[in-house]
Amino acid sequence: MAGTGALFTACRVSEDLQYCSAGDLALQHYLELLVSDPKNFRGICLYTEGNCQIGGAALTVDTIYKRWQATGNFLLQDRNLLNTAIELGYFIVSMRKPQGGFYHAFDPYHKGTIDSNFYTTFASGESLLALTELYEMTGSQLWLTQALEVNQFMSSQPVTEDHWHAYALSHLAQLNSLTKADQTYAKQIAQTVINGEVRSLHPKNTSISSATKVEALAALAQVFYLSDIKHEWLDSEIRAFITFVQARQLPNNNCAWQLPQATLQNFDGGIFSGCDDPTIRVDGLQNWINGVTAYLEYQSMSQK
Repeated sequence: MAGTGALFTACRVSEDLQYCSAGDLALQHYLELLVSDPKNFRGICLYTEGNCQIGGAALTVDTIYKRWQATGNFLLQDRNLLNTAIELGYFIVSMRKPQGGFYHAFDPYHKGTIDSNFYTTFASGESLLALTELYEMTGSQLWLTQALEVNQFMSSQPVTEDHWHAYALSHLAQLNSLTKADQTYAKQIAQTVINGEVRSLHPKNTSISSATKVEALAALAQVFYLSDIKHEWLDSEIRAFITFVQARQLPNNNCAWQLPQATLQNFDGGIFSGCDDPTIRVDGLQNWINGVTAYLEYQSMSQK
């Protein structure tokens, strides 16, 4: 689903509708996986891999938001995507834990059972971002209130390289909804991201990892700019990680490969993980598209 959202981002940035058309086809496919059962849970969820994960619901909201950014409308054939996003939002909110945070998975076919042991790394950050996007799409205070409560809890937890939380903080900064504590936490995320990888094209440093760092740092640069605090120091850091990814974006490669012309034509622009892992993954491309876009948006802000 996140790859579908990246197609709409590419459509918006390039103004090339072929990406929006491809995104619509993919989105229609994924929307067939939506499940509802008002007797057992509120809203709708995305059923994949044997359960409903809040990350799937959140990324569907994010994809609808990105489509709205690119096209300015919510209609997809006979479906109102804003209504779909709201119902997904209700599911996300229903998965909040009383003590803070989220349950990450739910089985809609087993009497509405929450799987309290299921965990995915970025589900909370993805869900927080979805709540901020729902507020922007609807203007309903419900979603902003939920987002601020979730963010307050997440910002009390140990700092990680959570690029989704960074995105959510940039949205909250645009809404003038960040506290001083949030700004401090954002700085800690940035420093953790910078310290978390050796400055080289060492094989263990995958292009996907570097692309997520571009995402996180570009979003945080926006946070700092919008909060009127020092942000210029991040620019060189972002550019360094961009250089690492570009070295592995075909037709470039830092592995001394001699690739057939047909391969380059078919996969031009694709990002391979590393010299020891030449696979091109959709999530890596999604990270790269979103990260570069966030950086371009930051540059546009800071150069005004």
